[in-house]
Amino acid sequence: MPWVGAVGYPMKDIRYKWKENDSSVRISQSVELPQFKVVGLQISSRVVNLTTGKYSRLVCEITFVRSMGYYLIQIYIPAGLIVIISWVSFWLHRNATPARVALGVTTVLTMTTLMSSTNAAMPKISYVKSIDVYLGTCFVMVFASLLEYATVGYLAKRISMRKTRTQLMARLAEQHRQRCPAAATLPDPDHVLIPCHAPGVPLIKTAMLQKAFKDDCISRSQSGKWHKAFKEGREEVADEPRLGRPTTARTDENVDRVLEVPTVD
Repeated sequence: MPWVGAVGYPMKDIRYKWKENDSSVRISQSVELPQFKVVGLQISSRVVNLTTGKYSRLVCEITFVRSMGYYLIQIYIPAGLIVIISWVSFWLHRNATPARVALGVTTVLTMTTLMSSTNAAMPKISYVKSIDVYLGTCFVMVFASLLEYATVGYLAKRISMRKTRTQLMARLAEQHRQRCPAAATLPDPDHVLIPCHAPGVPLIKTAMLQKAFKDDCISRSQSGKWHKAFKEGREEVADEPRLGRPTTARTDENVDRVLEVPTVD
């Protein structure tokens, strides 16, 4: 907002006024700015009160509008295309890891470069501009597409591991049914597992183990210890001590002996 006025001479010495009122200032049609358009101007006369007196001033207010052509071509349209390119990874197979990772990282880095170059050309202000909101939204969408692949890959791995574990469990159960006749008498053969708990194979329920193997049922810790021993190369565990209470602790003779204890004086 340009203005003209006297600083050393108050109104009693000099007073300014526009000669032709509103027609005193005109804008030439040949004047053009690369990033702005002149919408109009407004002229006025003002009196400024200072400590040294009153001073006369002439004020000319010029209104500008920012031209959007440059920003549409250089910022808005490229940012939108980068977001659309990041969506291409949704149509790629989840096993195409090099293609999806390269596409996601490239779009994220491109958006970061575009945001940095745009902010470098803008004034250093503290409030949020509309272009910051637009570029920030585009960056979040591009980054979310990269996180989507990481999430899909993690879930696919979990599903594959679960499927493999289920197939291994079924195969081991079938082998055990062929070796152990007692397992064939269980009501639900799909839940029959070997008594030795191998890594990656779910444990059979305690009641089912006791029903199938009775006093020969081993504990989980013992089965893990046996599995480790077999993995290290051992071929038999006949001389290994059994964990927990002995199998002879609950016999008819011991039960009768315990029941007679309260009746003895």
